Amino acid sequence: MLVIMDLLETTSMCCPRDMGLLLALRIIQLSISHGVCVNTAFGFACFSAMLSNDDDLHNAYKYGNFALDIMRRMHAREKYCRIYPFLFSSVFLRSNRMHSCLDTVLKAHHEGLKAGD
Repeated sequence: MLVIMDLLETTSMCCPRDMGLLLALRIIQLSISHGVCVNTAFGFACFSAMLSNDDDLHNAYKYGNFALDIMRRMHAREKYCRIYPFLFSSVFLRSNRMHSCLDTVLKAHHEGLKAGD
């Protein structure tokens, strides 16, 4: 799953949108069939951002909160720096006020510095 997650980060910038969606859905499919892990939250966060780009803000908000819930339950502090800025710069920025998103992005930045990511 780590390989797929790294591919997803790379393809989201330089490949067609469908490739990123395919990889995000593959992470979700693996999580459903084999169990939830720390990287599941990143798959749901990517899927949430793609829904947000399609103007499906209601479902994007639901899946984004689900990704945050998985991350909190797994105590995945090393993933804060990847998931928080991703969600709060795309999904929650469109559904919440901007000032409410800034503190969490700053917290993610500090957690990333602690984790070395």
